[in-house]
Amino acid sequence: MNSAMKNILLLFAFAVSFASCGTKEDPYTREQKEIDEYLSSEGLNVYKAFKVSIRGTKSVGQDPAFDSARAQLFLLTGYALHLATDTVQSLQQLVAIGETIYEAQPAIDELIKKDEDSLPTVMENISFALTDSGATNPLADLFTESEEHLILSGLWFAGAHASPDLSLYELNRVKSADIRDPQFRCIAEMCRSLVYLTNNWPYHAEKSADDFLALTESQKDALMASPWPAVDANGNAVTPEQAWHQLRAIAFALRGAARSKCEEEEKKEQGIDDLGEFVKEAEAGGLDHEVVDLAGLVVALKKENNDDALMYIGKLEQRPGLTQDEKDLVAEVKIMVTDKKHEDAQNALEENGVLPGFAGKLFSDQFMHLPVVKKLQASEGGKKFISITEIKADELIPGTDAVDSLEKDAEGLIEKVL
Repeated sequence: MNSAMKNILLLFAFAVSFASCGTKEDPYTREQKEIDEYLSSEGLNVYKAFKVSIRGTKSVGQDPAFDSARAQLFLLTGYALHLATDTVQSLQQLVAIGETIYEAQPAIDELIKKDEDSLPTVMENISFALTDSGATNPLADLFTESEEHLILSGLWFAGAHASPDLSLYELNRVKSADIRDPQFRCIAEMCRSLVYLTNNWPYHAEKSADDFLALTESQKDALMASPWPAVDANGNAVTPEQAWHQLRAIAFALRGAARSKCEEEEKKEQGIDDLGEFVKEAEAGGLDHEVVDLAGLVVALKKENNDDALMYIGKLEQRPGLTQDEKDLVAEVKIMVTDKKHEDAQNALEENGVLPGFAGKLFSDQFMHLPVVKKLQASEGGKKFISITEIKADELIPGTDAVDSLEKDAEGLIEKVL
């Protein structure tokens, strides 16, 4: 092969390489496509239909086709807010309607045509179902639509039957301009970052954590005027200043966890710095939690500080809230640290995803102390609102073809909600 031909081939190879580099999709764009695909999946359609059916309680009689589909879905799931409506039939008719999820598909297809935010909020409908005609329930106007989506998202993430996919759906409905309280705006970014981390979308998680941190700085006075968290992880009261430091601590923890999962080494290094800031802010906020110990351990390992690493391991060993798997991991890491195998210990922690998991625990612990959640827990209507996220996602439509099992599942759901 002559030199001219070689040069042409080399030039061609360079051009192909350059073109491929130029068209490489950035990670954030790639993640956004995955999120969009996830939100349009068939798996979420049952929940969408379920939500729109609940929100259609107050407006029964305005759309016959919607009312009919709504009644059928309620009957198949055994869920009802207002048994007095003309569209709700008996449990015996429920069993006669069908035996499997396929029987509900026409109703689901009809229901998901409706934009749920064109209907009254869930809380408005619950208030309507619980009060006499013309009566006013103070909880009816508790939330804007976006605030209600946000609270449901947090409950789906932190509740007994945690379901991050449903949390993601609710978060996607949140409009930032519709959130009145700076505290709620922080919670929105906190929840987004956690849900993105759970689904392994670190670049979105990083952005939300970054926005969260910026809010703690720009809204400091408002956040201290209405402090949250009002308690530490053990339920002990904290000062407004400590509460503000706790918020910042959570923001740093989330950003550090997100950056640790990014592709660039520079971001991973920044993530370690974030974890160091998290520990400082947590201590300033009086936050005593296993995630603080874990972050301190990660930083110590990165800096090859054996004494600090063993100190944080000792704290983790004393934590009563750790699962057996987490205890086993701590014991495994302790052996590595004793042998000064710091990189192996780091890898073990990263592979098990414990930092995002512990950050999720911290959020769950604190979310249930949110004043508005406490208010919901103290009222009949609020308890019914919370009960929506206490139903297992796979219970919404029984997946069995046994009629007796279908009836049993339906009765159980009715007991939960009515």
